[in-house]
Amino acid sequence: MTPGEATDSHRSLIEARGEPIELKRGGVTYPVVKAVTKFAKPMQLSGNVQQLGRWLIVMHEDVVAAGFPLPFQSKIDRVVWDGKTLAIISVDGATRRIQGVQIAYELELAGA
Repeated sequence: MTPGEATDSHRSLIEARGEPIELKRGGVTYPVVKAVTKFAKPMQLSGNVQQLGRWLIVMHEDVVAAGFPLPFQSKIDRVVWDGKTLAIISVDGATRRIQGVQIAYELELAGA
């Protein structure tokens, strides 16, 4: 698969299933982009306390177009999704990079 084909495939997925998100760093909110929820899993915090973790897939070109300053900063950057502000706890840029071209990111989120 070429980078162009991968971009087109990701774009189709996000256009079909994507939801609006906002990216935040510090006190600055960046324009809305679309992202797709990959899956959710409960994360054990301590004792019986659990927090729902989520992965979002967001297009690299959308992040750049929104003016968000890359690279993502884990545990500093935030995503507003479905009315909730969630912390970005890890970023996977390798899985969705094709022939050295960044197509999309997988963002692992945590929060209520």
